[in-house]
Amino acid sequence: MHTKKYGFTITELLVVLCIFSILLSVVYSSFQEIRKQALTISCRVNMYQLSKGFLLYSLDYGGFLPHSDRDSDTGKNYCWFDVLDEYLNVRNLQSVKQCPQWSGAGEGETTDEHSIKMNGALCNRERRNGKNGENGKWYWPQTWYIKDKSKTVLLVDGTMIPPLNRHTDTRIHEPHKDISMRHNGTNLLFIDGSCAFVLPTPDGNSIPHDKFVWEPYRK
Repeated sequence: MHTKKYGFTITELLVVLCIFSILLSVVYSSFQEIRKQALTISCRVNMYQLSKGFLLYSLDYGGFLPHSDRDSDTGKNYCWFDVLDEYLNVRNLQSVKQCPQWSGAGEGETTDEHSIKMNGALCNRERRNGKNGENGKWYWPQTWYIKDKSKTVLLVDGTMIPPLNRHTDTRIHEPHKDISMRHNGTNLLFIDGSCAFVLPTPDGNSIPHDKFVWEPYRK
């Protein structure tokens, strides 16, 4: 007596494999999108943490903000990236001061590259001896002189493009060049401690800068 054997044909197996691959690609795409959104939110949380450090620092120093970069006169003594450590109650300081989507320093490691940057226009040279105050002294006005704190930019997602040492700077020089779109947009932290995700302009390379205050002391 012969028994009939049941099984899949090659065509049926190919159809199953095609369906499985399509489902897998959809799930993978969704996972990647969720992961990107999670990293964007995590970056914004880091900025919130840093805002607390800036606030505590300014309270200790009469309303003054730390320096935006490690200039030749002050080194690391007053740069925000270095002096906020004692105000941040977190285990991994390096991870808080970096955008999580930028794979730089790992846990417990340090780096000379900085993916979150301070608005350099918050610190200016006194316009005294020469054009643009080139021979003047640095000054850091107190935060209570800033009128529109909810629109004045404090920190940004900074570009990591190497030219002009922009990847190692702790501040931005030119907002239209130094802001990163790695989140398909960018996170901004403002003087009042609020944070916003800003969508890019139609060309996808920048953000609408005129909606925010970059140079609060410019007359």
